[in-house]
Amino acid sequence: MTAKAENKTSTIDYIVLFLALVALGAGVFGYHRFSEESNLMAAGAVVGAIVVALGLAYMTAVGKVAWGYLRASRAELKKVVWPTRQEAFQTLLLVAVFTGVLSLYLLLCDLLAGWGVETLLG
Repeated sequence: MTAKAENKTSTIDYIVLFLALVALGAGVFGYHRFSEESNLMAAGAVVGAIVVALGLAYMTAVGKVAWGYLRASRAELKKVVWPTRQEAFQTLLLVAVFTGVLSLYLLLCDLLAGWGVETLLG
């Protein structure tokens, strides 16, 4: 592909992305226009605008890269080893106990500092 063709493609991509932004703007306008008449029509305007904008954005090179990234992220999420219920509960318990102990320590520090200030001033 020549540099001229690549520039033409990227220019077209910018135009399509601009049209996607225009579609989103139209959805916001439609929401405000129809919000007093019908919530269903207002929500439909926004959802329709988002669908059109995503469809337009997907047609660009940037959209295809973003879609590939999302697919790869989903594949990586499937590889995650999630903790068992017991491990999650034990971790929760440890965090709760540590938070309680730390809060008591900070309360003690606050009381001692308050007592010290009162002693010095009073």
